[in-house]
Amino acid sequence: YLPVLSDKQWVTEAIPVQLNGTESKSVTLESLFNDGSKTATNKRLTVELTANPDWYAIQALPVIGNPVDEDALSWASAYYANSLSVAILDANPRIRQVFESWKIQGRPLSGNLNDKEELKELLLKETPWLADALDETERKRNIALLFDLNMMSNRNRIAVSRLEALQFPDGSWSWYKGMTGNRYITTRIVEMLARLRTMGASTLLVQGMYEKAVSYLHTQWLDEYRQMKENEKKGNKNGLPGEQSLHYLYICALDEQVAKRTDKTAYSYMIDRLEAGAPSDVIYDRALIATILHKAGKKVKADELARSILEYSVATPEMGRYFDTSKARYSWGSYRIPTQVVAIEALSGILKEPLAIAELKQWLLKQKQMQVWDNPVATADVVYAFLSGDDNRLAENSIMKAEIAGTTVVTPDDALGYVRRSFSGNEVGARQIEIVHTGAGIGWGAVYAQCLEDMDKLQSAKGNGLKINRTYYKDGKEVSSKTDLHVGDELTVRLAVKADRDMDFVQIKDTRAACMEPKEALSGYRHSDATGYYQVMRDTSAEFFIDKLKKGTVQIEYKVYIDRSGTYQTGIATVQSAYAPEFAGYGKSLSVTVR
Repeated sequence: YLPVLSDKQWVTEAIPVQLNGTESKSVTLESLFNDGSKTATNKRLTVELTANPDWYAIQALPVIGNPVDEDALSWASAYYANSLSVAILDANPRIRQVFESWKIQGRPLSGNLNDKEELKELLLKETPWLADALDETERKRNIALLFDLNMMSNRNRIAVSRLEALQFPDGSWSWYKGMTGNRYITTRIVEMLARLRTMGASTLLVQGMYEKAVSYLHTQWLDEYRQMKENEKKGNKNGLPGEQSLHYLYICALDEQVAKRTDKTAYSYMIDRLEAGAPSDVIYDRALIATILHKAGKKVKADELARSILEYSVATPEMGRYFDTSKARYSWGSYRIPTQVVAIEALSGILKEPLAIAELKQWLLKQKQMQVWDNPVATADVVYAFLSGDDNRLAENSIMKAEIAGTTVVTPDDALGYVRRSFSGNEVGARQIEIVHTGAGIGWGAVYAQCLEDMDKLQSAKGNGLKINRTYYKDGKEVSSKTDLHVGDELTVRLAVKADRDMDFVQIKDTRAACMEPKEALSGYRHSDATGYYQVMRDTSAEFFIDKLKKGTVQIEYKVYIDRSGTYQTGIATVQSAYAPEFAGYGKSLSVTVR
C-alpha cells in the first residue's frame, strides 16, 4: 500500500470582535470560508462572546493563590490573592450568589476526566452546541472554586505560617529558607501588603510581620540617607535616592501610618532631591516618582511628570493606550506590565482623566487575552491596577448579544458573561452578524469559520494580530512555482511570523509537500532572532511552539531535501495563539514541479 496525502486541508479563520460601552457592530462574513469558495465543505461557524472580560484579570488570582514554589514572594502573593478574593466578595454581594450557583451546577462535571472527554467528543459529533455548553459550565465551575471561602481561609493560614518561618527577628524576609534577609524581597512584600490595605482587604493576620518589616526597611533607608549626606559633603550635590529607597518612599505614599512614623528630616531631604532632580528617562521610575511627589504635596512637579508620561503613550481603538517605546522597559517574564500598572496609578491619582485610564486598563486586559500571568508579583500588580481605582466595573451587569440568520446568541446574566455557540446549518451561509454590547467597559468575542478546502484554492489570510509568510530558497534564490527543481536539491524554508503585540504560547505549523524530507529529523529546543521555540518534525509537517513571542517579526528557518520527482502541493503554513485562537493567520500553498 502506498500512503497518499489528501489534497484538502482543514482551515480555521477568525474575526476578533471588540465593543466599547454601549456599542453595536456589523461583522461581515463574506471573506470567511476562503472568500466564500464553492469548493469548501464541512463548514462550521462558531460565535464566542464575553460581556465583562475585566473578570479575566481577576481569574489570574488562582494562579498565585495556591503557589507551587516555597519562596517568600510566592507566599506573600498567595496571601494577597486570597485576602483580595474575600474583599471582592464582600464588596459585590451579587457576585457571591452567582458563584455559589456555579459551584452547584459544576459538581456533576467533576468526575472521571476520560469519561468527560469522551462525552465531549460524542456531543461534538452529534450536537456541537451542547459540547460548547459543557465547556461553558466547566469554566464557571472553575471560576467558582476561586471564591470558596473555606479554601481561601485555609490557604491564608498556610501562607502566614510560611511567611513567619521566612522572616528574621530584624524584620527582613529571606527569599528561600536558609538564605539571609534580603532588602529587595522585603520591599516587594511590604509593597504588596500596603497595596492590599489601600484596597480595603484585611491584613490583620500579617500585621505584626508587616510592622517589623517596615521598621527594617526604615533602618535600611536611613542608612542610604546618611550615605547621601556623606556624598554631598564630598561634592556630589545631585545624588538621587536609589531604587530601594524609591520604593520605600512609595510605600510611605501608599500607607499614611508608615509615612507618619518615618524620619521627617530624611523624608524631606529625599523628596526635595526628587523634586529638583532631572526626571528619569525610564517611564516606570518617572511614574513612581510622580506618585511619591503627589502624595508629598509637590503637586506642580507631579503634574508635570504625569503629563510627560501621557505624552509618551499611544492609543488605538483595538489595543487601548500603551507605551510603544524603549523607555517602557521589559521586565523578566512580565513584559511591560509593571510599567503600565504604575502609570495607571500615577495618572489616576494626579490627572484624573478617566478616558486615558480606561484605555490604559484596556491594554492590560488585552495582554491577559494573549499572555499567561504566572509571575506572582506581576499578577498581583495587575489586579491592583484594576481594583485600586474609583470605578468598580466588576459589579457591572454587561450583556452581549449576536444575531445571525434569525438566531440569537446572548451572554448569561452573570459576572463573566461568557457564551460560545456553534452552527453547521443555514447560519454558515449568513452574510453578516449583528453584535451589540450594553454596559460599561469593553466586551470582546470572535467569529470562527472552519472548513475543508482544496490546497490549491487557498489564499493567504490577512491574519488578526498574527501573520505568517513562508518562502523557499534554493542556493539563496527564492523558489516559485516556475523554478526548476531536481531530486537531491536542498531547500531552505523560511517562516516569517509577525505579531502586533506581545503574546504567549504561539503555535506554528508548516505543512510540507510529499516530495520534501527534513534535513534534521530530531525535535528539540532552538533559538532564532532572540526567540526560543520548540521544534517538532512530523511525517507531513514541521511544528514550532513559542512560549513568549515579542511584538515584531521573527524568522524561523529549517532545511529540506527533494527526494522524488513529480508535481506536488506544499499545503499551508499557519500561526495561531493557543489560548486566544481568534488571533491567527495562514500563508497560501505553493505548487512545485520536480524533474
